[in-house]
Amino acid sequence: MFLRTKNIVTCFVLTLLLCAAIDARHFNGGTIRWEPINPNDTSNLTTITITQTYYWTFPVVKCLTPVPASSGFGTVSDKLICVVDCDTSGNYSANPISSLTDCILSAPSLNLITSQRSVNVTLTKDAHFYVANVGTAWSPLGYPAKII
Repeated sequence: MFLRTKNIVTCFVLTLLLCAAIDARHFNGGTIRWEPINPNDTSNLTTITITQTYYWTFPVVKCLTPVPASSGFGTVSDKLICVVDCDTSGNYSANPISSLTDCILSAPSLNLITSQRSVNVTLTKDAHFYVANVGTAWSPLGYPAKII
């Protein structure tokens, strides 16, 4: 019984050490916006431009395209996923777009890079839904701390 408990404690401690060694504080937030290409179009299909802009911790994430997969975070198959009203997504859910972006600005003095990508998507006229870039690598507020 003691050996089994000791093994469980050892595994737990090793897991905590591994978690502490993996510092996933690389995503600083961003925006996803959309706009119609032709707002006066009255056909059954409409094309919109979805623009993703994200901010990343440099040098953890490099200014290499595609961001962040080129730095070892995420994969080239990562997508903006539908999170609300997916049954009225106008066929978006069947063909979600990539959440990977292109590096557009590197500011090493601020420990920051900015990435962005715009993609055109054709949807049915009455589509309404919400998409998100879902991940778990948010940096906490005030990270990294700077002395001014």
